[in-house]
Amino acid sequence: MTKNVLIGIIILSAGCSIGRYNDISRFGDDSGDIGSGALTYCGRYADPNIDGPYYIEISPDGKHAYAAGSVADSVAWFSRNTTTGALSYAGRYSNILIDNTYSVEISPDGNHAYVAASTADTVAWFTRNTATGELTYINNYAGPNIDGIRNVIISPDGKHAYAAAYSANAVAWFSRNTTTGELTYTDRYSNAVILGADSVVISPDGKHVYVSAFASDAVAWFTRDATTGALIYGGVYSDANITATQSVEISPDGKHVYATSSGQDAVAWFTRDAATGALTYGGRYADINIDGARSVKIAPDGNHAYVAAQTADAVAWFRRNTETGELNYGGRFINTDIDSTFSIDVSPDGNHVYAAAAMADAAAWFVRDK
Repeated sequence: MTKNVLIGIIILSAGCSIGRYNDISRFGDDSGDIGSGALTYCGRYADPNIDGPYYIEISPDGKHAYAAGSVADSVAWFSRNTTTGALSYAGRYSNILIDNTYSVEISPDGNHAYVAASTADTVAWFTRNTATGELTYINNYAGPNIDGIRNVIISPDGKHAYAAAYSANAVAWFSRNTTTGELTYTDRYSNAVILGADSVVISPDGKHVYVSAFASDAVAWFTRDATTGALIYGGVYSDANITATQSVEISPDGKHVYATSSGQDAVAWFTRDAATGALTYGGRYADINIDGARSVKIAPDGNHAYVAAQTADAVAWFRRNTETGELNYGGRFINTDIDSTFSIDVSPDGNHVYAAAAMADAAAWFVRDK
C-alpha cells in the first residue's frame, strides 16, 4: 500500500491550512453556542512505519495516539500536543504475531492496549506507559473462535472485552484482569444474522452491545450480563438502506446508534431503546460526498458526527440533532493526503479529529470548530 509520499511528519503553517478541499460549509445562525463542526487540516505523519493504517485511536487521557498498520503488522504510538493536536512519532511494535493489524483499543483506565490482527486471528494485549505512550507486549489469544477479527472493545467497567470476528461471523467475549490486562476467552455468538461481523460497540451504560455485519447488511443488538460479560441476542436491523454495513457507533448520551454503509455511500441513524437495546431506524444521509463510507465517530459533546469516506479520500462532518439523532451534512475535507480514509477518532477534549489513511500510509490531524 505504500505510495510515493513525503516521509515523516508534515506540519502546516501556524494556524493550519485548509489545503485542497471542496464542500466546506457552515451551519446557519440558529446554532447558538454550538460550532459548525467544520475541520481545518493541520498536518499528517506519513511513513512506512504505519504502512496501511486501518485504525487510529486517541488514549482516554488525550496524551497519545495509536495507529494500526495493516501492512506493517504493527501498532505505532505518538505523543499528542494537546494544544495544537499535532502528533509526534515515538515508536512501534511490529511482529508477525499481529499479522494484518486491523484495529487498536485503549482500556478505559488507560493502562493497557488491545490489538486486533485479522490474518493472525489474534487479539494481543500490551501494557501502556502512561507517561511516554510506549506499549510493551504481554500475550495474545489466537484461534478460530475469532477468525478474521477486525475490532475489539473494552467495556466501560473494564471487566470484559468484545471482539467482532469477520470470518467467524461472530462476536466473542472475554473476561479481563483489570490489573494485568490479560484476557480470558469465555464464549461467542456466531450466526448468519451477523455475517461478516465488522465492528462492535458497547453502550455507555454497559447494558447493550451492537455489532455491524458487512455481508448481512445489518446491525444486531445484544443484552450484556455485567457480571459474566455474556451476550444474549436481542434482534437485528437488516435492510438495503445499509448494504455493506461497515462500522457502528453510539452517541455519548446513549440515545442513538449510527452505522456506515459503504454499499450505499451512507450513514444511518437509529433510536435506541435504553431498556431493551432495540433499534428503530430513523433515516440516513446517502451521497457521493461520503463515497465508500467506512467509519463514523460522534464527538464527545454529542453535537457532531464525522465520517471517514474511503473511496472519496475524505472526512465529512455533520450536525447531530440530539433529540432525534438525525445528521445534517455540513461539509467535507477531501485530499489525497488522506488517500483511502479508513477510520477516524475525536480527541477526548473534542478539539481535534484524527484520520487513518490506508493508501497514504498516514495519520492526519484536524482542528475542530466545536
